[in-house]
Amino acid sequence: MFFLPLRPRLLILICSYFVLSYAPSAFALSEWEFNPETSHLQFTLEDSLTPTYFFLDDPKRIVIDIPKTQLEGDSIQQNYQGLIQEIRIGQFEEETARIVLELAPDATLASDEISLNATAKGEEKQWQLNPTLEKVEFPLSTLMTIPSLEEKAVISSQQKVQVPSPPSEQARSSQESSSELTLPAGTEFQVRYRGETSLKLEVDQPWQEVLFLESELTNEEGELIASNQTPVIGKFETTSEGTRFVTQALITTVEPTATRELNTVIPLKAHSSLINNPESKSSSNQITICPDTLLTLELREDWNYQR
Repeated sequence: MFFLPLRPRLLILICSYFVLSYAPSAFALSEWEFNPETSHLQFTLEDSLTPTYFFLDDPKRIVIDIPKTQLEGDSIQQNYQGLIQEIRIGQFEEETARIVLELAPDATLASDEISLNATAKGEEKQWQLNPTLEKVEFPLSTLMTIPSLEEKAVISSQQKVQVPSPPSEQARSSQESSSELTLPAGTEFQVRYRGETSLKLEVDQPWQEVLFLESELTNEEGELIASNQTPVIGKFETTSEGTRFVTQALITTVEPTATRELNTVIPLKAHSSLINNPESKSSSNQITICPDTLLTLELREDWNYQR
């Protein structure tokens, strides 16, 4: 038994057939559309391609993988107002494109509430992702433990009550000044990441997160501003040089006036130093924040709160 050598031209045609058969398709970035009001995403693919989807937590997001596909152009990132706050489209693997829809912190979604349907359009298919999202109002009591207020003493109707004289101007001025809590710029305090899974932070992709105070936050007079384990809302901002946590708001536990509610969420501008641990930075340009990580934050400007 022997084999005749293939002609060079025939050999080239056979090789070209196999190369073209397994060549990934090109996915044009212009062939997708998102409706922020309905949270529906549409995109068009070749008839032979079938995308898959799954749901991830921390942060909550819907992920769509498109096999045998290479993107045309650069990766994109779009921000929105609503239950879906961000869409990212990029090359996940050499022959797999990925679409990520990041949900708002107050959005809820179950895996059985996602549908991905296709409609034939000639040699293509138009796919539509239809997630069923709802906004959940989380009571502050689920985020933190509020110390109970002391019960006010009940004065007996038979007890004589002395009516104090009106306070002097000096006393009134002192009372007004004490109603405002302040912290100077440069004040340092610590927060801890209490998530159960590690955070994988990528360059130029902000990561919204809630950290918790490690100890009580007080002013120079020792007045309580926030108890330990109070939620601190912010985000990790990551560049090629490293990542830092930048705060946005704090849930206070200070005693309010009659016109305010307890546990007011107020702005707070502080940030951590740059984190760039070579051991936690992988070759994929990611920085890992492990569970129970403790960060030191510094106020960037004077902070005040009028009670």
